[in-house]
Amino acid sequence: MDLETIAQRLDANEKLKVKYRLPVKDASGETTWQVRVDKLLDVDVERSMLYVAFEGNSVIWVKKEEAIEVSPDDGVYE
Repeated sequence: MDLETIAQRLDANEKLKVKYRLPVKDASGETTWQVRVDKLLDVDVERSMLYVAFEGNSVIWVKKEEAIEVSPDDGVYE
């Protein structure tokens, strides 16, 4: 995944979304991975992080290695 190219697309006002793996602890304390799709807000190339609108409300960061794909934002976050 080329974060510099993604940053350029965002700078050109292209609306993007990102599919990513989110670590979640279950009731027993085990970490499981949940796959989510949310709106991509920004990219930090130096830190290899993507900033995402988690459930449309909160901003969270996603590590580059947790990101699965970036695609045009069609408003569908499934």
